Amino acid sequence: MRTLDRSDILTALVTSALLFPACATTPTVSTTYVSGIHLERYKTYAFVAGDIYDFEAEKIGDSTGVGPALEADVQEELGRRGLKRSDGNPDLVFTYAGAKRLEHAGERAWPYQEGALDLIAKDKTGQTVWSTHLQTVIDPTDKTHRHLKEAIQRAFKKYPAVT
Repeated sequence: MRTLDRSDILTALVTSALLFPACATTPTVSTTYVSGIHLERYKTYAFVAGDIYDFEAEKIGDSTGVGPALEADVQEELGRRGLKRSDGNPDLVFTYAGAKRLEHAGERAWPYQEGALDLIAKDKTGQTVWSTHLQTVIDPTDKTHRHLKEAIQRAFKKYPAVT
């Protein structure tokens, strides 16, 4: 199994950091399918934890717990489509890169975390076959990460079931 290298993750991270909206209350999702790839043929997957850059702390870390929540949401969506997790030689490897920063909404200066995440799926050859860019509110007090869950559900809306 080819694992994703640091440059794959950092490329996605830089892209994510540059695409922050001014204010995000509902998730924005942009998903890309590679032409000619039949996602329904992939039956197994692995998930590799990625990096989340924290603009406030100016470091990579996951102070909000988004990583485990993201992994759980992705596993749930892939399971619904018939894919099985594999520690051996999976057909696809999913990983993510992201960034977050503290924002203030309007005159009330209500603070919230704004985040952008890129979720990437690569096949055994290392080719990116599917990717999605998510922009959503990350609320560290919301342990369910409902905004993230909604964004993941939207990202996988057209992802096909295994045949």
